[in-house]
Amino acid sequence: MELLPAEAVVTDLEKESGVFQNLVLRVYQDELQGYFLNLDAENPCLSFLVRHPDEDVSKLPTVVDVTASYDVAARWMDSNENVQTLPMPGVMAAWLAELVQARYQPEPKRRRRPQSFVSPGERYNHE
Repeated sequence: MELLPAEAVVTDLEKESGVFQNLVLRVYQDELQGYFLNLDAENPCLSFLVRHPDEDVSKLPTVVDVTASYDVAARWMDSNENVQTLPMPGVMAAWLAELVQARYQPEPKRRRRPQSFVSPGERYNHE
């Protein structure tokens, strides 16, 4: 699968307002599970890490990073970062789904021993 550079279309309004930011969505092999989880959701989305200068919410925020990984977005939220989401464009979701299908191998679920074969003291201790 060949990865091609993406081009963003910038409107005149975005140029005049100065609100437009160039962002690069990087896709990593070790995040395939996170992409899979995102695509498996009812509404796949892009997650944006947003910060306000000097923690002042009255100032215009800056988008620091973007991800398509459910796991990365969850880590950002767990560390109390401001995370905003937008629906993932269909073309991007289709491309990412093709990549995940070609390269992601879910870890096989481990079979748990039946509780009757475990000693009573160990039955409620999780592995």
